[in-house]
Amino acid sequence: MQLNGKFPVVVGVTGHRNIVEEDKPAIKAQVIEALKEILALCENRPVVMLNAFAQGADMLCAEAAFELGIEVRAVLPCEKERYINSFDDQKDKSKLFAYLEKTSEQFVSPDIEKCKERYKKAVNMDDESYEYRQLGIYMAEQSHILIALWDGKPPKVEYGCGTVEVIDFALERGKTAVWIKSRRYGDGSPADIKRKWLVSGVSADCGEEYGGKYRVFDSAPEFLKKGLRMI
Repeated sequence: MQLNGKFPVVVGVTGHRNIVEEDKPAIKAQVIEALKEILALCENRPVVMLNAFAQGADMLCAEAAFELGIEVRAVLPCEKERYINSFDDQKDKSKLFAYLEKTSEQFVSPDIEKCKERYKKAVNMDDESYEYRQLGIYMAEQSHILIALWDGKPPKVEYGCGTVEVIDFALERGKTAVWIKSRRYGDGSPADIKRKWLVSGVSADCGEEYGGKYRVFDSAPEFLKKGLRMI
């Protein structure tokens, strides 16, 4: 789809739902700076955000995008009414209603892997987890850049559908992620909120190694800047 005759740069979102409340203002400020940096990299090319509007990171990123006037499209893990009813916090449910009204488009993520029954048998994956996994894969495939609000820790389970998996889905597909380090509720370590850029460890021979599979950069790597000009 073109906007004003140009193909948009798509920014996806992933992150923890249970971000430490007191950290949210500083994290949101980092998201705003990340989006401003992306807008500058894209020059006159339009930027669109894909957002699932889950509690926590997704909503925080949506707020930042709305403040900057960035178009937001809602990609949901399941049918809208069922998704809304899954929110147990009335405040967040009201936010979801309000934020969805601001989106330019709303749709349900397709089933990318088409193997629900196999995951049920192999790893006892429930329907909700499978839907979120498909959403994560779709987000990774459709985004040029992924904003990730992540604590930097490895995933808890294999074949999951959380933040780390979505980051991996994106980087395995040659995409780039903006990592904003974000504590989860219950993490008693000091806040260490900072913004880095991540790429797959096999896709770059520069940057700092992290976790055995990522390369970390303090600012947008040069090959990303060149790639964005070619979209």
